[in-house]
Amino acid sequence: MNRFIILILFFAPCFLWSQEIAFSNHRADVIEYELNITFGKELQEGIDVVEKIFIGDWENRDSLVFDLQSKRTLHGRGMHVSEVTSKFGSLNFTQQAEHLLITGFKENELYEFVEIKFNGKPEDGLVIGNNRFGAPTAFGDNWPNRAHQWFVCNDYPSDKALIHYVVNVPEQYEVIANGHKIRVSLENGRKEFEYRTHYVLPTKVMVIGVADFSIKNYNSTESGIPVSAWVYPENEKEGFYDMELAVSILEWFEKKVGEYPYDKLANVQSTTRFGGMENASCIFYDEKAIDGKRSMEALLAHEIAHQWFGNSASEKDFSHIWLSEGFATFMTNMYILETKGEHAFYKQLDKDRMKIIALNKRDPRPVIDDTADLMSLLNANSYQKGGWILNMLKHEIGEELFWEVVRRYYDQFSFSNATSDDFIEVAQEVSGKNLSQFFEQWLTFPSIPKLDIQVKKRGKGAYVKIYDKGQFNFSYNLEIDFILSDDSVVTETFKMDKPITFQKISFNSRVHHWEIDARHKILFEKY
Repeated sequence: MNRFIILILFFAPCFLWSQEIAFSNHRADVIEYELNITFGKELQEGIDVVEKIFIGDWENRDSLVFDLQSKRTLHGRGMHVSEVTSKFGSLNFTQQAEHLLITGFKENELYEFVEIKFNGKPEDGLVIGNNRFGAPTAFGDNWPNRAHQWFVCNDYPSDKALIHYVVNVPEQYEVIANGHKIRVSLENGRKEFEYRTHYVLPTKVMVIGVADFSIKNYNSTESGIPVSAWVYPENEKEGFYDMELAVSILEWFEKKVGEYPYDKLANVQSTTRFGGMENASCIFYDEKAIDGKRSMEALLAHEIAHQWFGNSASEKDFSHIWLSEGFATFMTNMYILETKGEHAFYKQLDKDRMKIIALNKRDPRPVIDDTADLMSLLNANSYQKGGWILNMLKHEIGEELFWEVVRRYYDQFSFSNATSDDFIEVAQEVSGKNLSQFFEQWLTFPSIPKLDIQVKKRGKGAYVKIYDKGQFNFSYNLEIDFILSDDSVVTETFKMDKPITFQKISFNSRVHHWEIDARHKILFEKY
């Protein structure tokens, strides 16, 4: 390989990182995005956009930076900006890779907004193609930071904003988007849809969907939230049947957590990369999830849980994604417990445990993970281990206090952002317990306890020796149920805080058998 090219490849990441640091002082807090999007006669032609961004103040007023993917010369995909203006006239601009740099601001003027005209075929983020039946579709698919592939934004979760869409499409298509539908108009063979939110969102869940949809409106929930299904006409019967479960699921979450944060819940069959994506108020599900057998019930529950945890109460940055995915996993497991029973619940926890163990063996890492590879965060730590941590916390502080923690955390950080420390602070305030060791070991140790448990029966008693062969010294209580010959059950609790724990136990009758952690209170691997 050419030495000059090697040097460029070596220093390019450093340059981009330095550029991002330099740009950080030229960001403005976004108050609202107003997107006027026009699709061509064929969806594949791309989009023309007039975007108005309403902004707050910013530090260095000589220039302003947003995220936007430039058009790539190799294949021509990406977005090309043609004009940037404000109420004071034209502004200068430069597109630099994934940034839009705007200059030419006048001193001592208050800039309430900038307006940007651009067009192109998005390389990603807005997925334009054909669905499984060969029909054209376009779906926003932003997670984690792909919104800037199709509109200008601050593409990170901590800068939440209102979103206002006007989407113009050929008349054969329907459009779904976040927020309240204000109007639909028809003129000259084209439809125009207008949606608007009265609540702030992170860019990761700001989306539109364009397709030939069959639409069913179900009865509203007890609290009055309208619930609907948007599916491809070929899947109308199966989709309407499968997605009807969303009504009762939403009602369950409202009773468990609190008031639903949005004005509607649309469940949408889509053609994107994820099995489900929790876009606020309009959840997108993989087109193959529908089968007419309601096998997507757990998926519905998971994505609906995100409306509270991840969408409304969002992680401040992606290293704390367990506050989104771990919560959604845990809440889904709670839904399984209350609707399917303990056996199904424990079975699901065991499945989750095996995924965590497999990840630990393949790629040990902590739950709070500051990796730059954001897609790699979609792993068993963020989902299953995060869910297990909440399950263990419930047993650590008691169920009543635990649900008070969950509700207070949500109330405090709804329509805002939080870190793991924020959640820990709420948990300690509500429980009155010092939980620093609990959270430190489960969130920051890149492993779980690995236990070799040996039980030997001796007359009316037993010898128990437990070896923790894991890398880190965890502290927790482990329960073992001893089922005796007279059918009585004695639960013994072992304090686990050293590599070897030994205990001799006596009973009133002989030990018939035993069960380790029968109520699934602790996450560990059996050696």
